[in-house]
Amino acid sequence: MHSEELVRELPKGLIKWYHFNKGEKALYINCRMAATDEIISDALLECGLQVDCLSIEDVMDGRGVNGGYDYIVLVGALECSANPEELLYSLRDKLVADGKLLLGVENRLGIRYFCGDRDAFTNRNIDSIDNYTRISVALRKEMTGRAYSRAEYVKFLEAAGFTKHKFYSVLPGLERPQALYAEDYIPQEELEVRIMPQYRSPGTVFMEEERLYKTLIENGMFHSMANGYFIECPLNGDFANANQITISMDRGVENALATIIRRDGYVEKKALYEESMIKIQYLMENTEDLKQHGIKMVDAKLEDGAFVMPYVDAKTATEYFRELLVRDKELFIQE
Repeated sequence: MHSEELVRELPKGLIKWYHFNKGEKALYINCRMAATDEIISDALLECGLQVDCLSIEDVMDGRGVNGGYDYIVLVGALECSANPEELLYSLRDKLVADGKLLLGVENRLGIRYFCGDRDAFTNRNIDSIDNYTRISVALRKEMTGRAYSRAEYVKFLEAAGFTKHKFYSVLPGLERPQALYAEDYIPQEELEVRIMPQYRSPGTVFMEEERLYKTLIENGMFHSMANGYFIECPLNGDFANANQITISMDRGVENALATIIRRDGYVEKKALYEESMIKIQYLMENTEDLKQHGIKMVDAKLEDGAFVMPYVDAKTATEYFRELLVRDKELFIQE
């Protein structure tokens, strides 16, 4: 896969980790402005869903919306709506009784903006943090949308009848999701070596956001300052069985996996393409081969095509070696 194709595929990671029921119906809402529209609709097709695509205008005017959908998906569309609450309300009765609304949204209080990145809708600094209060009339007319905060999204959802919702913080952003963290879960690893920030305006950035993740976590600010959110809203039923999702879409289709730390105490490695299923098979084969050679391995099994093993609550190898380098350089070299 060429580098241009690889970059184009990255936004699919926001959706492809999710456990959809193949053959069910999905409605994708686009705003005809988001660069990821075609990419996300392709991702839904690759997940085995029957997909209809409509614009915000179609939905609000009642054109082509028949209902009976198992999933309704919006990525970047809510921010483009003139009335997010009304749009969400109009979508609710288009879902089946146990259907789910899935949203990908920008956070106007994202840490990227405090580090100097420019707003996605005005191409200026501070605008989203300042809640767009200093926008001229002329610029406001040119804007294709605006971002909101977590509290504002909650308000829209609940007013529209989506009282069940779970937010997953997305880093470094919706354009290139590397990791998602459930709102009631705190990362158990050093994120500065895991997350590689991406900015719309690198030239205006004056501070490295990865250096701030630990401080945000320690002060209870991590989720409120995530750069984006994946929001799951089931009308009935349960939320996804996931605390943390790490995406490796940047390694090409043959190696693209989602590593899901599940709520039930297991870790699942899921192939994100048909081509990456071979990677899952290799993992299982290598695990069994190492066992036969007397190497102690975490128990693992194949479950619905995924590589599943118990979660081990222990220090990561990266963290161990970093601490060892500071404490004992000779032992670090030996290890």
